[in-house]
Amino acid sequence: MLVSVLLFAVGLVLLIKGGDWFVDGATGIARRFHLPDIIVGATVVSIGTTLPEVMVSVTGALQGQGAMSYGNAIGSIICNTALIAAISVACNPGPVNTKTMKMPVIFFFFSAAVYCAAAYLLGEFPRWLGFALLAIFVVYMLLTVRQGLKNPEAAHEEGDEGEKKEKKLWQELALLVVGAALIALGANLLVEHGTIIAQELGVPETVIALTFVALGTSLPELVTTITRVHQTFRGYWDYDGGGLTDMGQHYLDPVQYLLGKDNDFPVKIEVEAPQQHPDAVGIWHKIKYTYADGCQIILEGEGYETLGKVPYIEGPKGKVYRGFECTIPDVMNKIAEMPDPEPQRTDFLDCVRNRRKFALNEQNGHHSCTLVNLAAVALRLGRKELNFDPKTQTFIGDDAANALIDQPMRAPWKI
Repeated sequence: MLVSVLLFAVGLVLLIKGGDWFVDGATGIARRFHLPDIIVGATVVSIGTTLPEVMVSVTGALQGQGAMSYGNAIGSIICNTALIAAISVACNPGPVNTKTMKMPVIFFFFSAAVYCAAAYLLGEFPRWLGFALLAIFVVYMLLTVRQGLKNPEAAHEEGDEGEKKEKKLWQELALLVVGAALIALGANLLVEHGTIIAQELGVPETVIALTFVALGTSLPELVTTITRVHQTFRGYWDYDGGGLTDMGQHYLDPVQYLLGKDNDFPVKIEVEAPQQHPDAVGIWHKIKYTYADGCQIILEGEGYETLGKVPYIEGPKGKVYRGFECTIPDVMNKIAEMPDPEPQRTDFLDCVRNRRKFALNEQNGHHSCTLVNLAAVALRLGRKELNFDPKTQTFIGDDAANALIDQPMRAPWKI
């Protein structure tokens, strides 16, 4: 029995890891061919994350282990609703979007009612019931996609996928194939040795399926939920810009310096992104800042970079590519002939004592932060384009955007 317990555990690990790899590979391939995010989320991701449950139930059914099959399916639903959803609510309570929840709740209770009717009225789960439930599933998927296309903000969750490093096509294909193989192998080990364990313990297979198998196949959802309700500021609009806030310090500040825009603001912000969730930061595709003189800064979200050889910096005198490859003749000698910049004052305390301007001063920082927040406002409000007045530092003709510039603060702490 010890060998069966160990192989049962190995099956769980293979199932979970295979599911992760399969979803990563399938999602990467789908986005590589520019499928709409709602289609990817409603099909590849949603089906992929339930593959462990699907494979265990299918394997059990094909091996004649009906109890293991439907026990895992029902047990997984109980784990997802009574355990995983409960953890999410307990850690991060909040209001319910009834518009978003309406359709899933209707389908959930209708499907549950069909199961109960079959179990208690028919006393069995006939083949036609499986086809009927599959038809319900297809209708639900079609309606989900339709709802997402009409109301994108209801379909988008936070953009974790946008934070992942882009993989090559062969890597995504390998993840897809290896993930599917691991899922199949893990499901087979789980069903086979779960049955042996049940026989050794003298309990029905349904008990093993409803408990250990169901909880094991629900572990990906449990891990995702715990990660999402991390109780930190990351990922929420009031505290985070979805990766944009990181770019302010690491990218936009030196870019401003190189372009000579430390004391200037863009006059137009253009955004290509799905409609964002009202509370959580989502993914974005492209952000373009345009200055009054025509100079532009273009940001591309991870996973949405322009393919091929693209210059990092482009101007009337030439282009600069990755690795400092440049089209300007003899550029390195020309740079060497330039005068050295003035020494930077990097001793902050000395600058404070002698009232000198620090190298990373508040004025330059304000411009970098403003760049970040201009795009964040456009993203949050779903604006494809915003016009900005550098003199008044306000948006032109958009009261909702201006309302986000100076938001109400809490009362100060008092002793």
